[in-house]
Amino acid sequence: MLQRIYLITLLLITCFFIYLYFSDWSEYKKEIERIKRIEKDMNEEKNKLKLLRNKTVPCSIHDLDTPKSCFIGSNQMCKWSTVTKRCDKI
Repeated sequence: MLQRIYLITLLLITCFFIYLYFSDWSEYKKEIERIKRIEKDMNEEKNKLKLLRNKTVPCSIHDLDTPKSCFIGSNQMCKWSTVTKRCDKI
């Protein structure tokens, strides 16, 4: 009888740890899939931005990283584009 209780307890503990292992594994897989989706979205956004930037002409003055510095630093020859997220020629 004692041996049977021991085996049942051992089986329950084993089942519990197997459950924990697979639940952690499924969480891991979900997180990896979420990361892949985020990376895919980031790459698509990067490619879209690259295409939009190919259609415009960047300002010839470098280091104009803010809308204010773009307009004032270029002596009002360039303006900030919210679509391309950079300083473009007017």
